Amino acid sequence: MITMTMSLKKAPGITREEFVHHHVTVHGALMRSIPEGRQHILRYLQTHPGDTGISSVTPADFDGTAQLWFDSPEGLDAVMGSETFRNVVAADEPNFLDQRATLVVVGEAHPIIGDATTETSAVLPLGPREDRFGTLPRGCNHVGLTVPDIDSATDFLRAAFDAKLAYDGLGPGDPPREGEETEQQLGLPSGAAITRQRMVQIGTGPSIEMFQVEGPSSRPPRSSATWG
Repeated sequence: MITMTMSLKKAPGITREEFVHHHVTVHGALMRSIPEGRQHILRYLQTHPGDTGISSVTPADFDGTAQLWFDSPEGLDAVMGSETFRNVVAADEPNFLDQRATLVVVGEAHPIIGDATTETSAVLPLGPREDRFGTLPRGCNHVGLTVPDIDSATDFLRAAFDAKLAYDGLGPGDPPREGEETEQQLGLPSGAAITRQRMVQIGTGPSIEMFQVEGPSSRPPRSSATWG
């Protein structure tokens, strides 16, 4: 497994907030659009410094980092040499990056602390094997559950399975996901809204993504004898 770590500085003339917004919402989406990435990128992570209150570490003068895990050196070359990366992703970099100040480290990853997860090295991509339905899946990343109370569900998963919080897709202060497009994508009834969204990891197995939905069709949880 090969990792690439980039230390980034924002382009002159834009604010730190504009840099972070462009990096996450624009550039991140462009990286996800690389066809070769779906086969070779195991994980893509961005980090941006904030006021964490940590006094034991003096951070370097950078505005963010980007870390990518690839299945192999050949996979890295396939992604970074692809037409989409050259003509779309790389073309976006001058819009928010000071490219002359970017530092890049590429090398083989050596895990020291922590177990592998399904998002990194536990499930490597399969070769280009296909059956009559097309390319075969390489594993299960996560399972979605709708729960009545996301905090209570998190407490249960922690107590029962030692689940770890991965991230909140929607927190208490975030606006809900709602509207016609969301209803069509997720099969929600008209007027329903996703008010909380959270991903938790259990061991090295598939993650669990929980949704808290409010709307006219919401109802209490059913019994264990109910189908589905």
